Amino acid sequence: MKDHSFYNYLLALLAVGLMAAVAQLFGQRAMLYPPIAALATGLLIADHRPWRVQLWQIPVLLSLGAVIGTELSMLLPSFPVWSLLIAFLLSGLLLMAFHSTLFPTVATAMLPIILHLSTWIYPLAVLMIATMMVLIDGSAIRLGWRKREEVQPLRKRPSLNRCRQWLLMTIGILPLLVVADYGGHAALVAPPLMVVFATLCQPGNPLRDHPRRLLRALLLTACCGVVGKEILLTLCGLPLCIVMPLTLLSALYILQRFHLLMPPLAALSLLPFVMKGSVWAYPFFAVVGAGYLLICSRTDWRVLKAVNIIRITENGK
Repeated sequence: MKDHSFYNYLLALLAVGLMAAVAQLFGQRAMLYPPIAALATGLLIADHRPWRVQLWQIPVLLSLGAVIGTELSMLLPSFPVWSLLIAFLLSGLLLMAFHSTLFPTVATAMLPIILHLSTWIYPLAVLMIATMMVLIDGSAIRLGWRKREEVQPLRKRPSLNRCRQWLLMTIGILPLLVVADYGGHAALVAPPLMVVFATLCQPGNPLRDHPRRLLRALLLTACCGVVGKEILLTLCGLPLCIVMPLTLLSALYILQRFHLLMPPLAALSLLPFVMKGSVWAYPFFAVVGAGYLLICSRTDWRVLKAVNIIRITENGK
């Protein structure tokens, strides 16, 4: 850990506590933004920024993702599966347009649909929170608590290949979305899981080779969210502005122990606070959904395509 890591952790926890305090003060669930944990992890905690993105692009991309999700939630409230598919695909196209890998944009777009948010307070809150995190990161750099990083360009790949990849990923999540909608288990398609999926689908990502470690870390961080909401918040009655930073701190400790400081897993620990009702089953369904997405991310689509071509050729003879 770096010499100034204590201050970076403190800044991250203060940012989460401030968000929770403001949301509780105004009584607006739409102001609670779980991906703030991913931003805090990637910008302040991780040794290297996990995304290829300019700092100024972060509020822009996340705000546009929030607008996409809110608009779809308003336009297609009775068709959540289609809304989520469109949000996922549009988020991918948005990232392609900006030549960025800021995958929390995907979670930002899908979150209002899953939570049935139909208020423009959500995009406004996302803009304010993302701007705050960028300003905090800039301050940490100026104070010498973090090193300034140059954005590495994306590996050159034809645009058609990138479009095909996002289309295949969209097709891959369709069965999971249908099952989640039919069974009413939103945790199966928790937005941070979609960020994990998009991350694993990137060429050469080494985490695909360690599914057990990833699933164990995911399970424990999800359990942190359950303990935070059901025990510390509901049972003990602690203030939300205290519980959410404690939950994030416990999740970060677990990720450090697993040597897997993955931003979407940190966000997974805060998601229960925006979900209605009991969340005791949340870790189970999150692991089931993650297991399916891991299988999808390890599927060699080129082999499937080759098999289909062979079958078509044989049928044509």
